[in-house]
Amino acid sequence: MKMNFYGNLTCCGTHAMYSAYFQNWRYEDIMQFEAFTTVPFGVVNKIENPFRVFTCYCDPDEGIDRALQALEIPYRIHYQTEEGDSYQSLALMDEWLLYKPVVLGPLNMEYLTYILHSHLFECMDHFICVLGKEGEDYIISDSEGISISRINRSELIRAWEGDKIPEGRGKYIMRQVLIEEKPVFQKEQYKRIFPMFIENMKQCEELPNGGSNGLHTIMKHSGKIMEDVNLQRRMCFDIPVRMQRCVIMNNCLAIMNDVFQDSRIQEECRGVSRMLKQQLEGYTTSLGKLRKRDTDAFESFGKIADIEHKISGKLAGIGECLL
Repeated sequence: MKMNFYGNLTCCGTHAMYSAYFQNWRYEDIMQFEAFTTVPFGVVNKIENPFRVFTCYCDPDEGIDRALQALEIPYRIHYQTEEGDSYQSLALMDEWLLYKPVVLGPLNMEYLTYILHSHLFECMDHFICVLGKEGEDYIISDSEGISISRINRSELIRAWEGDKIPEGRGKYIMRQVLIEEKPVFQKEQYKRIFPMFIENMKQCEELPNGGSNGLHTIMKHSGKIMEDVNLQRRMCFDIPVRMQRCVIMNNCLAIMNDVFQDSRIQEECRGVSRMLKQQLEGYTTSLGKLRKRDTDAFESFGKIADIEHKISGKLAGIGECLL
């Protein structure tokens, strides 16, 4: 069962990579690459962090590397883990730009001054594509509905530091793909990435704030969330993002059915698809009640949590079929 999605997918890293290097893409392409980052697989809660109440387990920064490596796409990456001169990174980016566009991120979205009311994106991680340079300005493309804009060098540095977000491996992170060919998603690529899907889900289930445990914890903290307008607003963002990722997971499994044509894999994938559909129904119910500020808005999270645990086991079963 394939679930269609129409709208703005919240996967800015994948959007930036495709905008920079893989032209003429479709939603299906974005969904496949985003699945290969493994970001959709696995959830954690961070009740203590009002900006990360309900989020992904895998850091998108790591996820992009996972996708590129699983797809055997050559690329180069730069970042600084210690204090250093930001202009060294700028100088290197200028060199890279002579070859082709450069993808920056994760960075502090709130400091991207070309975005209207950017302060509303406090502590939000983001990725952008740098196309070139004109004087002291850099020409960028941003998946937030901005095909092309410009940002001053000093303003870019402030955002590029990434000091307000937990994602990323350091400062001034940038990547550049070194080939022109679009990604190929075939048997070998799926066999390469699928163990990481399984590992994400397994590790989440072992965390007190991850997987089914984390979903149960959100339900237990429902009173705290319903008393805090800011937490409610955050969950009204986090739940739809999670729903998108459920759709991405499901589409990935549907494509695997076509790629492998294996009855065992197809049976397991159909089972996971049914579970993901049930989760989506639960999230939809929860989101609707949350927007109405119903006190039982998170009641469905108990069932969603039980399904999350079962999905983890089912994915492990699919992995055995791939061996």
